[in-house]
Amino acid sequence: MNTVLWLLQIILCIKFLSVAYSHGLQQNNSNMQQSIIKIGKNGLIIHKLFSAIIFIVSIIMILPGLLGMNNWITIYAAFILAILIILSIVIHILCREKPLIIADIILLAIATFVVYGRWMLAPS
Repeated sequence: MNTVLWLLQIILCIKFLSVAYSHGLQQNNSNMQQSIIKIGKNGLIIHKLFSAIIFIVSIIMILPGLLGMNNWITIYAAFILAILIILSIVIHILCREKPLIIADIILLAIATFVVYGRWMLAPS
């Protein structure tokens, strides 16, 4: 079970590092500009704030494995990530971006499984 959880954590880390990059550094993209406009005057700030938090949480998802630390911090990182995914679903619904909602739901399921798995199935 520990190996499965680590694989899911690595998948989440890679996916959300790319999300942090695209939402934080590629805001000149036409799709991103439309999303920023739909959110309103604080759209740029919201994208950058989410990007910074997602970047930090993504690194924390795999940091215990890389440094040989205890995995308790992973539970909190996955929980924060799940909350951010829920917020992302709300934002994508408001912006009417349906294909992203399906991906968000799958990622939410993975993040919640990591929380449950690290807390109940394979605590360390």
